[in-house]
Amino acid sequence: LASYQNQATLNPAAADRSHLDRAIVICEKGLSINDKQPTLWDTLGVVYTFDTDLKNYDRAVGCFNRALQLHPENGMVHFHMGATLAKIGNAERAIDYLENARKLLPGLADVYKFLAYSYRSKGQLQLAIDNLSQYLRIKPNAIDAQRISKDVSDLQAQLKNATPQS
Repeated sequence: LASYQNQATLNPAAADRSHLDRAIVICEKGLSINDKQPTLWDTLGVVYTFDTDLKNYDRAVGCFNRALQLHPENGMVHFHMGATLAKIGNAERAIDYLENARKLLPGLADVYKFLAYSYRSKGQLQLAIDNLSQYLRIKPNAIDAQRISKDVSDLQAQLKNATPQS
Protein backbone atom coordinates (compact mmCIF):
# COMPACT_ATOMS: atom_id res chain seq x y z
CA LEU A 1 0.00 0.00 0.00
CA ALA A 2 2.81 2.40 0.80
CA SER A 3 4.22 1.99 -2.70
CA TYR A 4 0.87 2.82 -4.27
CA GLN A 5 0.28 5.72 -1.89
CA ASN A 6 3.68 7.24 -2.66
CA GLN A 7 3.15 6.84 -6.39
CA ALA A 8 -0.37 8.28 -6.21
CA THR A 9 0.88 11.28 -4.24
CA LEU A 10 3.57 12.07 -6.78
CA ASN A 11 1.67 11.22 -9.97
CA PRO A 12 -1.83 9.75 -9.57
CA ALA A 13 -2.11 8.87 -13.26
CA ALA A 14 1.03 6.73 -13.14
CA ALA A 15 0.28 4.91 -9.86
CA ASP A 16 0.47 1.16 -10.28
CA ARG A 17 -2.85 -0.23 -9.04
CA SER A 18 -1.44 -3.76 -9.07
CA HIS A 19 -0.13 -3.00 -5.53
CA LEU A 20 -3.73 -2.58 -4.39
CA ASP A 21 -4.90 -5.67 -6.24
CA ARG A 22 -2.18 -7.72 -4.53
CA ALA A 23 -3.12 -6.25 -1.14
CA ILE A 24 -6.74 -7.29 -1.64
CA VAL A 25 -5.76 -10.84 -2.62
CA ILE A 26 -3.42 -11.17 0.38
CA CYS A 27 -5.96 -9.72 2.82
CA GLU A 28 -8.81 -11.86 1.53
CA LYS A 29 -6.64 -14.98 1.63
CA GLY A 30 -5.56 -14.21 5.19
CA LEU A 31 -9.12 -13.48 6.28
CA SER A 32 -10.33 -16.74 4.70
CA ILE A 33 -7.89 -18.53 7.01
CA ASN A 34 -8.62 -16.41 10.09
CA ASP A 35 -11.15 -13.58 9.96
CA LYS A 36 -10.11 -12.29 13.38
CA GLN A 37 -7.13 -10.27 12.14
CA PRO A 38 -7.79 -6.54 12.71
CA THR A 39 -4.73 -5.51 10.70
CA LEU A 40 -6.02 -7.31 7.61
CA TRP A 41 -9.47 -5.74 8.00
CA ASP A 42 -7.83 -2.33 8.38
CA THR A 43 -5.60 -2.81 5.34
CA LEU A 44 -8.55 -3.96 3.24
CA GLY A 45 -10.53 -0.91 4.37
CA VAL A 46 -7.70 1.42 3.41
CA VAL A 47 -7.55 -0.09 -0.09
CA TYR A 48 -11.22 0.80 -0.56
CA THR A 49 -10.52 4.47 0.23
CA PHE A 50 -8.00 5.15 -2.54
CA ASP A 51 -9.15 7.11 -5.58
CA THR A 52 -9.39 4.18 -7.98
CA ASP A 53 -12.29 2.26 -9.44
CA LEU A 54 -12.06 0.12 -6.28
CA LYS A 55 -13.12 3.06 -4.10
CA ASN A 56 -16.04 2.06 -1.92
CA TYR A 57 -16.39 4.02 1.32
CA ASP A 58 -19.25 1.84 2.60
CA ARG A 59 -17.11 -1.25 2.23
CA ALA A 60 -14.17 0.55 3.88
CA VAL A 61 -16.33 1.56 6.85
CA GLY A 62 -17.49 -2.06 7.17
CA CYS A 63 -13.89 -3.28 7.23
CA PHE A 64 -12.91 -0.68 9.85
CA ASN A 65 -15.93 -1.59 11.99
CA ARG A 66 -14.87 -5.23 11.91
CA ALA A 67 -11.29 -4.30 12.84
CA LEU A 68 -12.53 -2.20 15.76
CA GLN A 69 -14.74 -5.02 17.01
CA LEU A 70 -11.61 -7.15 17.18
CA HIS A 71 -9.25 -4.48 18.52
CA PRO A 72 -11.13 -1.44 19.88
CA GLU A 73 -7.96 0.34 21.03
CA ASN A 74 -6.22 0.31 17.64
CA GLY A 75 -5.37 3.94 17.00
CA MET A 76 -4.65 3.47 13.30
CA VAL A 77 -8.05 1.93 12.69
CA HIS A 78 -9.69 4.81 14.56
CA PHE A 79 -7.71 7.19 12.35
CA HIS A 80 -8.61 5.40 9.12
CA MET A 81 -12.30 5.26 10.12
CA GLY A 82 -12.31 8.94 11.06
CA ALA A 83 -10.53 9.98 7.89
CA THR A 84 -12.97 7.99 5.77
CA LEU A 85 -15.98 9.48 7.54
CA ALA A 86 -14.47 12.95 7.06
CA LYS A 87 -14.06 12.28 3.33
CA ILE A 88 -17.74 11.41 2.99
CA GLY A 89 -18.80 14.50 4.94
CA ASN A 90 -19.80 12.92 8.24
CA ALA A 91 -17.82 15.33 10.41
CA GLU A 92 -19.61 14.52 13.66
CA ARG A 93 -18.80 10.80 13.55
CA ALA A 94 -15.37 11.52 12.06
CA ILE A 95 -14.45 13.70 15.02
CA ASP A 96 -15.33 10.93 17.50
CA TYR A 97 -12.99 8.46 15.79
CA LEU A 98 -10.28 11.04 15.15
CA GLU A 99 -10.29 12.19 18.79
CA ASN A 100 -9.87 8.55 19.81
CA ALA A 101 -6.99 8.23 17.37
CA ARG A 102 -5.40 11.41 18.75
CA LYS A 103 -5.56 10.00 22.29
CA LEU A 104 -4.13 6.65 21.22
CA LEU A 105 -1.51 8.05 18.78
CA PRO A 106 -0.74 11.65 19.80
CA GLY A 107 2.30 11.81 17.50
CA LEU A 108 0.38 10.95 14.33
CA ALA A 109 0.39 14.26 12.47
CA ASP A 110 -2.32 13.46 9.94
CA VAL A 111 -4.92 12.93 12.64
CA TYR A 112 -4.65 16.63 13.50
CA LYS A 113 -5.16 17.64 9.87
CA PHE A 114 -8.31 15.55 9.52
CA LEU A 115 -9.56 16.80 12.89
CA ALA A 116 -8.96 20.38 11.80
CA TYR A 117 -10.93 20.08 8.58
CA SER A 118 -13.73 18.23 10.36
CA TYR A 119 -13.95 20.96 12.99
CA ARG A 120 -13.83 23.61 10.26
CA SER A 121 -16.78 22.00 8.51
CA LYS A 122 -18.74 22.31 11.76
CA GLY A 123 -17.78 25.98 12.13
CA GLN A 124 -15.47 25.33 15.09
CA LEU A 125 -12.71 27.55 13.77
CA GLN A 126 -10.52 27.77 16.88
CA LEU A 127 -10.37 23.99 17.16
CA ALA A 128 -9.51 23.83 13.46
CA ILE A 129 -6.69 26.36 13.96
CA ASP A 130 -5.37 24.52 17.03
CA ASN A 131 -5.29 21.18 15.22
CA LEU A 132 -3.63 22.53 12.07
CA SER A 133 -1.05 24.27 14.24
CA GLN A 134 -0.34 21.01 16.03
CA TYR A 135 0.01 19.25 12.66
CA LEU A 136 2.68 21.79 11.69
CA ARG A 137 4.47 21.41 15.04
CA ILE A 138 4.69 17.64 14.56
CA LYS A 139 5.49 17.77 10.85
CA PRO A 140 7.09 21.18 10.11
CA ASN A 141 8.58 19.99 6.80
CA ALA A 142 5.41 18.36 5.52
CA ILE A 143 4.92 18.47 1.78
CA ASP A 144 1.74 20.47 2.38
CA ALA A 145 3.14 22.76 5.10
CA GLN A 146 2.81 25.90 3.00
CA ARG A 147 -0.85 25.20 2.18
CA ILE A 148 -1.58 24.30 5.81
CA SER A 149 0.04 27.56 7.00
CA LYS A 150 -2.17 29.47 4.57
CA ASP A 151 -5.22 27.60 5.85
CA VAL A 152 -4.30 28.58 9.43
CA SER A 153 -4.01 32.24 8.38
CA ASP A 154 -7.33 32.08 6.52
CA LEU A 155 -9.05 30.47 9.51
CA GLN A 156 -7.60 33.07 11.87
CA ALA A 157 -8.97 35.83 9.62
CA GLN A 158 -12.37 34.13 9.50
CA LEU A 159 -12.38 33.78 13.28
CA LYS A 160 -11.42 37.42 13.75
CA ASN A 161 -14.18 38.56 11.35
CA ALA A 162 -16.72 36.30 13.09
CA THR A 163 -15.90 37.65 16.55
CA PRO A 164 -17.98 40.70 17.47
CA GLN A 165 -15.81 43.77 18.03
CA SER A 166 -16.63 45.95 21.07
